[in-house]
Amino acid sequence: MRGVLVGLAAFAVAVTGCGRIGFDDRTIGDATGGAWYAASQYRKSLTIGAGHVRGDLASFPVAVIAAGDAELVAHARADGGDLVFTASDGVTRLPYEIDSFAAGGALCAWVKLPAVAAAADTTFYLYYGDPNAMSEADAATTWSEYRAVWHMSETPTVDTVARDSTANHNDGAFQGMMMATDQVGGLVHGALDLDGVDDFLAVPSTSSLGFGNGATDTALTIDAWVLMRNASAFKVVAKGPAPPPLEYYFRTGDQTDDLLLMRVYDATGNYLGRRYSVGLTPLTDRWTHLAATYDGSGAAAGIALYVNGERVDDQDASSGTYVAMSPTASVLDLGRYQSGGNFTKGKLDEIRIGAGARSPAWIHASYANVSDPTFVAIGAEERR
Repeated sequence: MRGVLVGLAAFAVAVTGCGRIGFDDRTIGDATGGAWYAASQYRKSLTIGAGHVRGDLASFPVAVIAAGDAELVAHARADGGDLVFTASDGVTRLPYEIDSFAAGGALCAWVKLPAVAAAADTTFYLYYGDPNAMSEADAATTWSEYRAVWHMSETPTVDTVARDSTANHNDGAFQGMMMATDQVGGLVHGALDLDGVDDFLAVPSTSSLGFGNGATDTALTIDAWVLMRNASAFKVVAKGPAPPPLEYYFRTGDQTDDLLLMRVYDATGNYLGRRYSVGLTPLTDRWTHLAATYDGSGAAAGIALYVNGERVDDQDASSGTYVAMSPTASVLDLGRYQSGGNFTKGKLDEIRIGAGARSPAWIHASYANVSDPTFVAIGAEERR
């Protein structure tokens, strides 16, 4: 754990649409043999080096992000319907979601890998070049470990909601006076720029976003990429208004301070919480990864906070004799805490709520996958 602010100088990036991962620019070559997927005519190897992960991971959704790939422009279908990802054997299709495939070969995709090893490279493949292929993308299976995943790529006034990529369909309706110009470039694809006045997203009440039955809790993980213009009382996720019936929230600030905080509430308003005592104001105006896990134990020690992939030195911020979260009819807000009408000023991207408390290695890999251009190495194009 770290008792100092994480990431002051460790992560500052310029973002231009899709495009964070570099290419191995070797000459195109013919495949030398081995298995090949269906009728696809081309492929590229994708490799996560062993040094990029701190522990073995299972069912990990990895971002494959590429900008300006001329070979994809030349050989893949313009709609990206022939893009397919396989395991290292070259034939076992992996679950994947295409977030975006744009003119100029800009690709933003998520691929669910059954295993990522800490001690050895993990290789998989991107196939393309089958003009008759039907898309095999499967967002629901890609994100089956999650209760909600919002890529924040939709455009207010053009779209009515920010779509949830899971099978739960926990779409967030745009609220306030959000405009088309609030859809901006994010770290992976798009992001939403909230004005701090009345912009937020509202997700209808659903049991899939509940993590307690009044007697016991189940574990959860919340993580997001944020660009805070004001780190004081920056809201990421809140399910419910002032307690009761508040269930949980993840934000900065008890009221107006800039300290990272997660709390879970029972039906009487008692709560468990952890607070990071180092303020986040020095991280304003730069992309920052925030994450919180809760192991469902009913103890404050079961909550852990992370900033830019690192576990931070958080302290107990609980009150009363907590029992467990209870199901309520409360909506879930992104970018607002209903009590007092507090609104987020800044950008939100890639917000996820998952079942289970993710490991420190998982949280770090989620951060590094997006922030480190070398996390996934893309090999030379091979021809069938």
